[in-house]
Amino acid sequence: MNQNKRNKIRSTLTFIGAIFCGIAIFIVFLFSMGANLEKPNLTPAKPSQSEIKRQNLVLQLEKIRNASSTHSNLDSLNQAIQDWERELGGLWIPWPEGAPDGYENPKLDLKAESQEPQYILTQLNNFASEVLTIGDNKPIWRTTISLSARAQYQSNLVAKKYQLPHTSKIDENLLARGNWNKENLQQIEIARQWLEVKAANTTADKQKDYLPLIQMLDNILNATLETGVKDTRPALSSISLNDTTPLQNALWAIVEVGSVNELQIRRTAAQIVAQLLTIPDLTLELTTALTSKNTVK
Repeated sequence: MNQNKRNKIRSTLTFIGAIFCGIAIFIVFLFSMGANLEKPNLTPAKPSQSEIKRQNLVLQLEKIRNASSTHSNLDSLNQAIQDWERELGGLWIPWPEGAPDGYENPKLDLKAESQEPQYILTQLNNFASEVLTIGDNKPIWRTTISLSARAQYQSNLVAKKYQLPHTSKIDENLLARGNWNKENLQQIEIARQWLEVKAANTTADKQKDYLPLIQMLDNILNATLETGVKDTRPALSSISLNDTTPLQNALWAIVEVGSVNELQIRRTAAQIVAQLLTIPDLTLELTTALTSKNTVK
């Protein structure tokens, strides 16, 4: 074979080799790109401080529920907590149906540190206080005031059932610094009149259940009018004791008044609402009216 043929064969083989090498490199490139497309980074974004606090509150509720579930006389608390968890947005799990390959859902410690009534009472009080610290807008404040009030009511029940020490001092005058308008002033006045009519139609031994609530609303209204709010209260309303709408309106009016960017006023609003939930024979109806359809999350 002469030299020209050898050179021609060598050139042909070199060219073919270069083509195969290029194809191999292209295949490796495509495989690499495909691998990257098939396995993106699924790590959840780092939660905000507010979201961490929200998640911790839901975990706290789960622990309270696990502790209270061992007490047959706390069934109403267990049911209430399910509503509270929903309103808080529930437990956050990145992959509810199972984590993808290479990832795992966080392990949640839901075991209560104790099952004693005192533990349940303490945790309820802590929840009622801490839930008021989340959120930075009116819709969330309305929900958290409502949640705090219902938690305080339940803590009062636990203390009463197990004869545990439990006190709560309310400074009604603080609510005078809230977000008042003529509508909520009227609604609270009508509720006060409803309670007066109810007390007048109740036996003397049961009037004690209503008189402190009437006085509380009196104090709130008087303190508010002293700040210069125009008195738009109705002189006398038509009251039907079969219609509890005035009480439901008053609960949300107090929540609305207290939904301001001042923590202590929100605390006061929650305390007042919790007291109104003690109206005899109406607790379930009023608590249901307070249950928010919105969620914090």
